[in-house]
Amino acid sequence: MRTTVVIAKSPTPGRVKTRLCPPLTFEQAAEIAAAALADTLDVVARLTGRKVIALDGEPCDWFPDCFDIVDQGQGTLNDRLGHVFAGLAGPAVLVAMDTPQLTGAAIERAHAVLGHHEVVLGPTDDGGYWLVGAGRHHSQLFANVTMSTANTLAEQLQQTERLG
Repeated sequence: MRTTVVIAKSPTPGRVKTRLCPPLTFEQAAEIAAAALADTLDVVARLTGRKVIALDGEPCDWFPDCFDIVDQGQGTLNDRLGHVFAGLAGPAVLVAMDTPQLTGAAIERAHAVLGHHEVVLGPTDDGGYWLVGAGRHHSQLFANVTMSTANTLAEQLQQTERLG
C-alpha cells in the first residue's frame, strides 16, 4: 500500500517558526504554523492510501482522523527522515508541514513515478527539495546529505546514485 507522509512539528508557541520572532510573537508564529499544517493536511487527506503525520510533539485535537500519527524519532533531520521511512511498508512520499505549492496532483505524480523508479524528489529553486519519495526504504538514503543548503538536492542525488 502506498503512503503519504507529512513531517511536522506540533504548532506549539516557542517551538515552531521561531525565525519569525521578532517581529512576530511566539503565539503568532504558532498560528502561522498551525494554518500551514492544516492546509497541508487538507490536501493529503483527500488522497487514497495510508496517510501519516510524522510528528515532533503532541498531537493536536484538530488533526483529521484519517491520519496515523507516528513519532519522527530523534537526531538530525537526516536521522528523523531515515527513521520515518524505515517505519513504513511499501512506497511512500513525504512532504513538510508547510509546503504552500502542494497539490494532490503533485503527490499523485510522485506516487506514479515510484511505480517505475526507486526515488522521486521535488526540487526547489534554493537547491533543496520539497518532496521525497522512496519505493523501498534504504537505511542510508539520507546519510551523507547536508540538509538546508544550496547543495542539498545535489548531495541527495549523489547519495541515491551511490546506493544504486
